[in-house]
Amino acid sequence: MELINVVLSQLFYSKYKAATSAISIPSNFKKVKGFKTVNSRLNGSTGIYRNSRDKKDYFIKTLNHPTKNLNYYHFLNEVKFLEYFSRQQRKGLAGFSVPKLIQFEHSKSKSMLITEIIRGKSLKLYPVNQKVKVLRDLLTQLSNYELENENFLGRRSRLTYLISFLFFWFITFVKYPRKTLWLLQLFIKFYWNYLHLNPFTTDWTLSHRDLHPDNIVITPEHKVSLIDWELSVLTDSLYDLSLLPRFYTEQIKQNILAEIIQSQVKNDKDKHKFVSLFIYNCIQTLALDEKYSSSIKNVLAALTNMSDYLPINKNSITTPFEKINGWIMEAISRYKFSRFQTNTKIILCYHSVSESGWRFSTPLKNFEDQITYLKYNFKIMSLSQLLIYTGKETAVAITFDDGYEDILTNALPLLEKLNIPATAFVLGNPSGANRDELDNNLKLLSVKQIKSLYDSGWEIGFHTSTHANLSSLTESEIVKEIRIGKNNLEKKLGINLNYFAYPRGAYTSEVVDQLKNAGFEAAFTVDGGKASLKNKLLISRVPVEGRISLNQFKGQLTPLGLFMTRIFLTGLKYKQRLEDYLSNEK
Repeated sequence: MELINVVLSQLFYSKYKAATSAISIPSNFKKVKGFKTVNSRLNGSTGIYRNSRDKKDYFIKTLNHPTKNLNYYHFLNEVKFLEYFSRQQRKGLAGFSVPKLIQFEHSKSKSMLITEIIRGKSLKLYPVNQKVKVLRDLLTQLSNYELENENFLGRRSRLTYLISFLFFWFITFVKYPRKTLWLLQLFIKFYWNYLHLNPFTTDWTLSHRDLHPDNIVITPEHKVSLIDWELSVLTDSLYDLSLLPRFYTEQIKQNILAEIIQSQVKNDKDKHKFVSLFIYNCIQTLALDEKYSSSIKNVLAALTNMSDYLPINKNSITTPFEKINGWIMEAISRYKFSRFQTNTKIILCYHSVSESGWRFSTPLKNFEDQITYLKYNFKIMSLSQLLIYTGKETAVAITFDDGYEDILTNALPLLEKLNIPATAFVLGNPSGANRDELDNNLKLLSVKQIKSLYDSGWEIGFHTSTHANLSSLTESEIVKEIRIGKNNLEKKLGINLNYFAYPRGAYTSEVVDQLKNAGFEAAFTVDGGKASLKNKLLISRVPVEGRISLNQFKGQLTPLGLFMTRIFLTGLKYKQRLEDYLSNEK
């Protein structure tokens, strides 16, 4: 185990060059009687000493390290941090303070650290409402803090957790053989949540990694001070948050602790990150700490209550299959497979532009980044123009399915500002929309709002009356959804609806025949890949999911990305057909 600790330490923490002289506490420092040792892990001494010269008390920590173990690297890591802020003439971070470094000595076998004393009371002595306020503020300040020089701290990337979890889980499995089923459940839950993240990127932020109440001191002036920075690193955001259940499960009621966590978690990505980091830290503690210790007891209690902290919205979860496709797009973008053939046509299929959390809702900031990228890298045109386009530049058309109200309030202003055209495929009877098929409760456009889009220069297409599953309807029901629904909406709007988009991209030969009878000039699927015009009633579009990164978006639009998306969506289509077949068999 000691060898493992050394390996981990060398991976994660900064190193110091050792001095050759012997280290000892200066003779003018005398230990203050009655001081209790606060860190028994150190093979050295820890105490409060009075300087006979200035009559002030100081905190002195020494460490004997004939071998370079984990405590040795922790010790040097704390020095690095305190030294940095001393050089910057800062006594602490914005909103709270840290101990000022007075002196540091280091040799091959011993190290000594002298800091000022932060006098005050531990956070554990304060009432719950004070604890909650302090913790909220600390978490916000740490996550927003920007270091002027990030090289002095060790780093733990997201990929590090993905790999090292296997190691810690195996040790825990050996230590607790009777908990095999429970540990397997945690194993699956960790990777299930972790694989919703991109393991090749990390949301770097400063992490204290030990926000135990004893390390949070409230001074007589009511200022907050953080001590014991030996574990601090740059790592993924929410790391400190994921430790709170371990440290405070006995001090703060479960529902209040859940409120703190939920206030810091902004979206589904954060939810998955929190759950995976929480499980990681618990498994690491179970692997490295002694059995039956108080830390193990707290970890087991925290894991028991895990589902209360952040219930995951199952409707927003993507499958591992979909996540793998996202990683492929990320890799394609990073390696810049971006050279296009001439006369390539791409039709993008958006749905909602909002912060709703639905898997096909694109946050406005993401949408703005994507549209800006398109503006300066492609020739954007209307759907009608793209269908007759013969130029050499790669052409892109933007479409929106279902007709959500937020495209009027969020997408339209941005597209108008950039002078970019778009097409909305709307429902004929939004009040009777099939919400099970839509998979959300977002507001749909009214007839008046659809007219407003049309007056703004948008093209309007038809998307059935109620977003029914056309492949499961009878012929008369299909006629009602398509031909009758089209005629009714055309009368209300006073315009012709020449284009049709298949709900969920699903179609059959019978549905295609009905589109011919209804007089549609073109119809659009979501089969991915380039838009081929060989069959104008089966023109393919590229669906844009709400949570993809800008790199994944860029990757989708490359030749290789279009090809891979086509394969991926074809696979999903056959998977859905198999599920429908098995469901009908039952």
